[in-house]
Amino acid sequence: MGKVSAMILPVLASAFSAVAGVIATAPIDYPSLRELPGVSARAITRDASDVTADEELQRSLREQLSAAGIPLLPYSNKVPGHPELILWVAEDHLELELTQEVLLARSASVKVRAATWRSLRVRPDPLTPHVVPEYLVMEFVTAWRTAHTRRRRPA
Repeated sequence: MGKVSAMILPVLASAFSAVAGVIATAPIDYPSLRELPGVSARAITRDASDVTADEELQRSLREQLSAAGIPLLPYSNKVPGHPELILWVAEDHLELELTQEVLLARSASVKVRAATWRSLRVRPDPLTPHVVPEYLVMEFVTAWRTAHTRRRRPA
């Protein structure tokens, strides 16, 4: 029994540290999230030969965002910058990325689509392959809430 505990405890400690690390580092202020009225959200599977939508993971992502109070926009939204939260799905990892249309500083007439926020990469859970890990979504939710908290001016 003692040998099993000795093997399990380090694994649990590592898992807790990883999750706590994600949550602890997320409150960094992300100016690119400020003033966004919401995001469209989709899940895209990419492999060496193709890029396809993953409807089950997309549904999971949208449900978690909605439950957290993040306003969801349709993909064809007319919001300036067209903010889109993408869950990139690969065989060995998942990653969230917020993309927006932005203007280049060196040439303000050039508009490009760029990542303005990105999560850490996580391994998919083989026991729940069609559910986005909650801690991954919470990384975005925490950044969103931090950016949308009203700033108090010093007295």
